[in-house]
Amino acid sequence: MHPALVIPEILLHIFTDLEGPTAWQNLARCAQVCTAFRGPAMELLWNGSTPLPFYAVLNLFPRDLIPILPYLRGFIRRPYPRDWSEIILRSPRIHKLFHSEASTHPQVMKHIEERSILYPGRQVQFFAPPQLSEMFFQCLAFHSPVPLQQLFSNLKHLEWTSSDLYCCLPFISDSIERLTLCSEAYELGFFQELQTRMPGKRLKEIRFTSRVVTDTRDQMELDSVDDLRSFLVGFNQLRRVTLDRHFATGEVITILGTLERVEYLEIIGTLYEQTLETSMAEARRARLAMFPSLHELAITLNSRNIPFFQDSQSITSRMLSTFKVIYNGNSAGHLRDLFAIIASRWPELRSLHINPPIGFYEFIEKDTKIMDLYQKPERISRIARSFITEEIIKPLLDLTLLEELVIEWPYPARLDNRVLKDMVTFWPNLRYLYLTPIPFVILPERPFIHFEDLAIFGQSKSLEKLALFCDATYPRPTHSRMGDMSRLNISAVDPSQCMSLRSFEPGYSWINHPHVVVSRFKQVFPNASLPRWIIEDRRSRWGEVARRVWSTL
Repeated sequence: MHPALVIPEILLHIFTDLEGPTAWQNLARCAQVCTAFRGPAMELLWNGSTPLPFYAVLNLFPRDLIPILPYLRGFIRRPYPRDWSEIILRSPRIHKLFHSEASTHPQVMKHIEERSILYPGRQVQFFAPPQLSEMFFQCLAFHSPVPLQQLFSNLKHLEWTSSDLYCCLPFISDSIERLTLCSEAYELGFFQELQTRMPGKRLKEIRFTSRVVTDTRDQMELDSVDDLRSFLVGFNQLRRVTLDRHFATGEVITILGTLERVEYLEIIGTLYEQTLETSMAEARRARLAMFPSLHELAITLNSRNIPFFQDSQSITSRMLSTFKVIYNGNSAGHLRDLFAIIASRWPELRSLHINPPIGFYEFIEKDTKIMDLYQKPERISRIARSFITEEIIKPLLDLTLLEELVIEWPYPARLDNRVLKDMVTFWPNLRYLYLTPIPFVILPERPFIHFEDLAIFGQSKSLEKLALFCDATYPRPTHSRMGDMSRLNISAVDPSQCMSLRSFEPGYSWINHPHVVVSRFKQVFPNASLPRWIIEDRRSRWGEVARRVWSTL
């Protein structure tokens, strides 16, 4: 073994990269390798960024106490005081804990090793995550020699996904700083009971979601919304808030807006028009400062509620730097209105993301007739209003501090040299530009942006990542013309100054001779890395695009 691998600081840096739902399993395996690995691995296992699953804690009990069953309702026998010795000793070290009755993380469903996942020397009891019933948690709380709040006295991060959230209440204490809850229904009075267990109101992050988030126009009424509004009052240390749209009523948003330290707000699901109409009315009447410290906002909009969003929002924070929008639609006209609102309200914005909702194109992909219709030339004139053109992008040019622009759109962008030059001129700090490199609709016409136009970005001194859908097709080069074909038009660009660009993502760009494209691109951006292109890959969508390009040439 290399001598550097016995230094704890180096091992901690290496083990930190073990992220994901199964990080705790990987760390447990590392702890069993050798004595040098055990200390750093166990330190991250207990105090790392990944929460520990609750069913892993059950391995601290004796084998004859908990049955090896897929569904647990209680102990096999009455537990003795000595049965709690291991869990009493080690539970104060647990800072992050999660439980999911349906195993939210798919990778967690993998079998557990034959040896213990918490510490070496014990045989594990569960080879698959068991489902813990409500009766089991009642049994656990009843037989525990001390209250569960004292048993997990240092618990700061709790994630709980269950149909009955009352099972998590015994674990709630005033030390909790991050709370994530997910359930089909939040019973009336739950948040009142939750509030009594957190008198100090030290929460810094909450995430309250429902397993069913629909985007229908009918609003789902939740009886616990009023309880949530009362619960949120006084949490002045709250910094990050994530709610689904069923909780995002006007009254709840108004309460959140008065909390001075909220930096992040995310609302899952398309905002209700009623929410947008009533959310800021009370604040305007009382002249309240709404979200004075907000840094990042993430919401879902569609073509219907953009006008309501323009009239209702009155965020007073001058520190808002990131705005992420899940846009449910394909109307470029409404997108232009949204860009105009953003540019007028938050001129100091630094990061803007526009993405479609997950599964937005699935209904089209399953219908072959619609797919064929999108590929017909006469279809282009009918969808011309949906292209991202100079008129759509123009309002964003007022965001002179913009550093990151991500737009994922169904159709390829139609931008000429003048617009690309304006981007370089008006956005001197732009580091990442992502303009639909993988459009959903691959039109039979050539891409509007040509590969030669990318030389314009050579004038940017800060651009690091570039992703565009462009036309990079060239005639087949011969040996005599190879020198001329491999030279890009860089008369207005100084290659010695184009050192910032690190990566270029062509997506589904039309590329017939990758070696020619690479040689041309390297002239302007010598430090940029390009992906490998596999033209004859018939199993991918790129193969379909490549075959269409070859037939067009």
